[in-house]
Amino acid sequence: MQTKFITQEIIYNGVQLSSLYAYLNHQVLGDSIICWRGPCDIPKDKIVDGQDLLEGSKIYSEDMLHFIIEIFDAKLIEMVLMQRLFCEIVKDQVFKLCAGDINLERLGDDLYLKMNPKDKAKPVKNQDLKLNISIATVSPISGLIHFGINISSQNTPVKTLSLQDLAIKNKGCDLAPKEWGLCLMARLQEEWLDSRRATQKVKWVK
Repeated sequence: MQTKFITQEIIYNGVQLSSLYAYLNHQVLGDSIICWRGPCDIPKDKIVDGQDLLEGSKIYSEDMLHFIIEIFDAKLIEMVLMQRLFCEIVKDQVFKLCAGDINLERLGDDLYLKMNPKDKAKPVKNQDLKLNISIATVSPISGLIHFGINISSQNTPVKTLSLQDLAIKNKGCDLAPKEWGLCLMARLQEEWLDSRRATQKVKWVK
């Protein structure tokens, strides 16, 4: 799995969720995860999630850390599971930053900060603060994931948590967005490579 941090600012508008985007635009060939910083503003015709379309959701952020993952010859269920694995990696990194002193929970492929720490129920959309957006899909040749993490929570259409908020939670000891991107890409790359190695050391069962 190749990784690359893109230094230029790019507005994520859904166009980037397409086969060979990393290769044709950033010369990253094959299975890959790329990352960049920029706003997010997805028009209705580029929204992939059917639930968002039914609910008329507006997907917008002034500043996000964006990831595009592409795996060739992958099925949709494999991409959904990888999407959730990456979500857990992000959650683990947040816990390390904040020394576990944060009530962040995963609901499917999204991370929420529960507003009532004593509430043992699962996070509830539109009540708790959402850290990310995420979608997994497939094309005829590859599986694709977009995962965006809020750097700022200003002017978002739903209640959000951001990396800036986490820096406050951690008393100012924050990582720069690029450091977050490099760290998270390296973590997923290692999980992918280790998983591939695991497939190469087991015997066939007769």
